[in-house]
Amino acid sequence: MAPSAPDPLMRMLSLSDGPVGSPFPDLELDLSEDDIRETAYEIFVAACGHNALSARTQAPKSKAGLTSVSSLTAKGFRKAAVAMGSKRDRPMHPAGKGKKPPTTAEIVQYQMQISQESESRIRKGLLRAFTHQVGKPVECLLVPLELLQIIGPSDFVNPAHYSRWRLRQLRVLEGGLLIYPSIRKEGSDKTLDQRLQKMLHDLQHSSVDTGKSSEEMSALRMAALAKAGRSVSGEHPSPHLHWADGYPLNVSLYLALLSSVFDTLEEGQVIEEKDEVLEAFKKTWGILGINQMLHDLCFMWVLFSQFVATEQLEVGLLEAAEHLMKEVALLAKNNVVVQGKEALKTALTSIHSWAERRLLAYRETFPKGASGVMEALLSIGLLAGRILADDANQVSQRKQKDLSNYESEKVELYIRSSLKAAFAQMMETTDTRRRSFKNGGVSRPPLMVLAADIGQLAEEERLRFSPVLKQWNACAGGIAAATLHACFAREIMQFLSGRQTIGPEVLQVLQGADTLEKELVQIAVEDAVDAEDGGKGLMREMQPYECETTIEKLSKDWLQNGLAQLLEWVGRNIQNEEWKPKGTREGYAPSAVEVLRMMEETMDAFFALPISQDPQYVEQLVSGVESAVQLYCEKTISACGKKERYVPSLPSLTRYNASAFTQKGGWRAGLHLPPKSKIASQVGVNSNERLSELENICVRINTLYHLGTELQYMEKRLRYGWKKEAPSRMERNGHDSPVAGEYSSFKEVGVEIENGVQFLIELSAYRAVFFDLHRVFWEGLYAGGVESARMEIVIEKLERQLEIIAEIAAEGLRNRIVGALMKACMDCLVLVLLAGGPSRAFSIDHADILEEDLAALTDLFTCDGDGLPQDLVDGATEQIRGVLTLFHLSTEKLIERLRDEYPEADVGSASRFKFAALPRTTGEWGPTDANTILRVLCYRGDDQASKYLKKTFNLPKKLSGTK
Repeated sequence: MAPSAPDPLMRMLSLSDGPVGSPFPDLELDLSEDDIRETAYEIFVAACGHNALSARTQAPKSKAGLTSVSSLTAKGFRKAAVAMGSKRDRPMHPAGKGKKPPTTAEIVQYQMQISQESESRIRKGLLRAFTHQVGKPVECLLVPLELLQIIGPSDFVNPAHYSRWRLRQLRVLEGGLLIYPSIRKEGSDKTLDQRLQKMLHDLQHSSVDTGKSSEEMSALRMAALAKAGRSVSGEHPSPHLHWADGYPLNVSLYLALLSSVFDTLEEGQVIEEKDEVLEAFKKTWGILGINQMLHDLCFMWVLFSQFVATEQLEVGLLEAAEHLMKEVALLAKNNVVVQGKEALKTALTSIHSWAERRLLAYRETFPKGASGVMEALLSIGLLAGRILADDANQVSQRKQKDLSNYESEKVELYIRSSLKAAFAQMMETTDTRRRSFKNGGVSRPPLMVLAADIGQLAEEERLRFSPVLKQWNACAGGIAAATLHACFAREIMQFLSGRQTIGPEVLQVLQGADTLEKELVQIAVEDAVDAEDGGKGLMREMQPYECETTIEKLSKDWLQNGLAQLLEWVGRNIQNEEWKPKGTREGYAPSAVEVLRMMEETMDAFFALPISQDPQYVEQLVSGVESAVQLYCEKTISACGKKERYVPSLPSLTRYNASAFTQKGGWRAGLHLPPKSKIASQVGVNSNERLSELENICVRINTLYHLGTELQYMEKRLRYGWKKEAPSRMERNGHDSPVAGEYSSFKEVGVEIENGVQFLIELSAYRAVFFDLHRVFWEGLYAGGVESARMEIVIEKLERQLEIIAEIAAEGLRNRIVGALMKACMDCLVLVLLAGGPSRAFSIDHADILEEDLAALTDLFTCDGDGLPQDLVDGATEQIRGVLTLFHLSTEKLIERLRDEYPEADVGSASRFKFAALPRTTGEWGPTDANTILRVLCYRGDDQASKYLKKTFNLPKKLSGTK
């Protein structure tokens, strides 16, 4: 047995460094690489013929020069073969010193790792087969069938080896005759295929003797020969048998033969007798259906794959593959074999893609500089791409693309991609330098060092890579320079864009950038001599490292920094605001005065800059000021919380409990209320805080209102170019018109301010009613008896709240705040009547009293025509008036209405053990809302309502936890 070595084909198709996919389809056969190799060798031995089998003829001694192989010119292959590294001074084969040189067949046996035991069996079987077919060509021999009938178990030492050998022969027959037949026919062949398929399947799964005397083997022989002997036309039997020439089975077998030209001990080296071996392989063409094109294609692929497998060191393999690529592409133009053309296209695509992946980063692929390997890889990669592009251009139905500059454009792509990748790696080092520079670790600015490094990189590119790349693109050096110029341009622009002033660091960076630019331009100019356009295109691409003028640049930077500082200052200033009502005479916060002052100073400074007439910068200014105002508005509002936090949670519903009004302690005995400090903690108010926060909130309202008013004035000034004279006077006098163009206004932030004012107004109202008046309104009104706790106690306290509003609120806001206070009172009154707890009870006689109290409350806000408008009051009291209509109804009418609106409340449908579910609380209180009607019944102070609620809903008389 020859020494074992990794199968070349397996290495080629499973590479760790960028595998290349085979251009040939995978076989749908359960055959291993060893099975393919052994079958290929059997075909080779059969192709050598009877004479070669009976006597091993000695191979002719190698001549001083290499004999040409049919697929290559003598000169071309001689050059490639020498480059591939064939060696004459090392032992290659079993023939030792003093022995005859090995024959070609023996060389192939050794290279294909065929054991002597297998070799003897093959020769024995094929000799006997040839004996029975004297005078017939080897193409008339169905090798697997003959071997099956001649070789038996007795020829194997191990029965298991025979079983595997036998199974392989049957599978090869199946593949060649049924799965990959070279001649396909329809109709009458179907029955033959089915019968042959069944025979092969039965034999593969049985141990039937395959000798000639076997009936099964005789039937198989007849069917197999009939299948293999078909002609293309079908009129006459074919003189040759077709069993191994179907695509891609034939290619797989032929690849196994071709891979044997590589030394099994030294990767990348071809054997000395490669010419004789390749010439001998031509004898298999008739059996395998190989033509010149397929041979060239297969050998090209084997050479390229071997180059990849040997870690891309043997440049001669690439050169030989490229030569074959040219030959096979030329043959493909006149070849009608579709499979060959498709395989060629796939092979070219694989080679082109594999080469291009490395060429797109050639500086990383060839870190020591351009070498012969890079030049060869460029040559074969560009050739493969060009052939594919030409073919696609010919078959395209659209306008054909001009491919005259294909190679030049591709090389330009490789240069730009590789230089960008190298620049990206340099930037990783630059980022580290930046951190060190900020911490005082390095003295030179990182971009200055980067500029120097790029200069060295450009010089290295010019000396090491450009001379090779110039073979396909005359401006290779100039393209590299332009690419690096563009890469550094982005960095220098980014660096300068964040600078407010030109300091030492900026100067050093600019000096380094200027030096680099001169070096890169010089490289481009030198290359421009050979360029068709004189390098004008590259010069246009290399725009000088210039930003705007210095003053414009400083102005832009100032604008950005000034707005950022404004935003930061607003956030810091508002944190220290106390919102005291005596902060300013006008009633708004001092922080607002400071914010407005800084905004005005920012605009004054901006309009002193030369960029102030550019609308885009005016818009940037307005946007920055708006952001500052938005921040102030958000901070002013967010600290106050939401109005809903002041609304007490609704207690669970109970029915009338007469004892709650007769026990000692009056109505408080029926409702255990928490102390005021407890209530304060529930709504998030510190116990040490003033009892009324209305003044504080009014200051916030005034502040936002004042801010919005001033913004309107600033907007007018913006329209007139920020003139010092008041816009109102300008417009009144008729001179000076608005500046050209529509500047951005403060409309968006104005809407936010208005929404914030309305939010705080509603919040202040809820705070005043539900918290400041909690005792008299929520706890006291109508508690323990309607007659003893009427609206007068509430109105008295409300008058004090209205006085505070009159004292603090801005004149333009007073009606809005009073209106919100009125609406909060109505909301609270509704809750008192419908969710005031078991301390309250109402009879139908109280309806008129409630109406009188409502009238007294509304009179407070209308103030005999001097208060709020009547339509505003009517709108605010619409809900409570609807609820009061229910208090005028008798208990019977209330129960009847509840049943109408809520059928589940029909007492007849309830049983002793099942009660109706309570209608859902929606908060939409009204005379047709079932939950509202139920609540009126719960607070109806009579036994009829109590009994109904007990029977229908099983409501308790008191809250859970009360005594």
